[in-house]
Amino acid sequence: MGNIEKTLSLLSLGPRGVGKTVFLAASFRELEEISSQAKALKGWLGFNFDDERSRGNISSLIASIERTGAYPPPTPAVSDFALRLHLGSPPLELGTLCRFRWQDVPGELCAEWNPQFRSMVMAAHGCCLFVEAPALADTQKLEAYSNIVDQAMAIAMLAANNRLVMPFVVVLTKCDLLEGNAGEESRLHEQLNDLIGSIVSLVPDCRIVCCQAPIAFLGDQYRLRPSGCSEALLWLMQQTWQAHVGTWPRQWMGVLRALGQRSNQEAGSLAPGLIERLLGGQKLPHSPEGVVRSGLDRNEP
Repeated sequence: MGNIEKTLSLLSLGPRGVGKTVFLAASFRELEEISSQAKALKGWLGFNFDDERSRGNISSLIASIERTGAYPPPTPAVSDFALRLHLGSPPLELGTLCRFRWQDVPGELCAEWNPQFRSMVMAAHGCCLFVEAPALADTQKLEAYSNIVDQAMAIAMLAANNRLVMPFVVVLTKCDLLEGNAGEESRLHEQLNDLIGSIVSLVPDCRIVCCQAPIAFLGDQYRLRPSGCSEALLWLMQQTWQAHVGTWPRQWMGVLRALGQRSNQEAGSLAPGLIERLLGGQKLPHSPEGVVRSGLDRNEP
């Protein structure tokens, strides 16, 4: 097992309403469902919260979504969640691999004048930048990202100039809302490159992952049906832990690759080629046409 006494901090950046808290809840739900279907698999990962407040907040959020069929209003204040990654799935947890602190900052508070934000930046070991995928087609919406991307760029530049490792994952949220208009592909790719190209150039192993957390009405109730969320979070956890503590065992890396393959298989509802084009058009060997390209596909043990 890893050095579980060490807790690393992950900084979550994005404008209000981009889906940061829903992403965390969706990651929990997605990995929970996968684990419940794979209890017989040795070495399967479980994702849980280290305190009752964190667990209660996320459980209440999921319950509200599945009761009302609606997403919650944007979170107005800084949220702090204590996470842990463990072997096995509840109720059988075989051991904790690592612990993380997830710090979710509302977009309007991501500013140098905010001492709380500065403190969180100084304490961060990894960063998750959220971009609403449909906003790439809306110039007015993209303006809301200017300050946040500037702050993320400053973090990446500070790390690069001091030869520090600061893992970055860029999460494209609400990818299920993108329309597969071929004429839009080139413009969306240009907008994404203009928005985060400088960050990607500074962070050699930056990943861009497409996520969706649609609400489906199944049987007689609403259900949150996420895809790609736990993959993005686990990749950031793995990269951050490897940079600051040590390498994960190969068996755990196999679980990450399995998650990446599952996300690709479930991405058929997205417009063929659109997300792939956004992410540069690269495919895995033997991957079918139209499969979503995600960060874990390139991960090596």
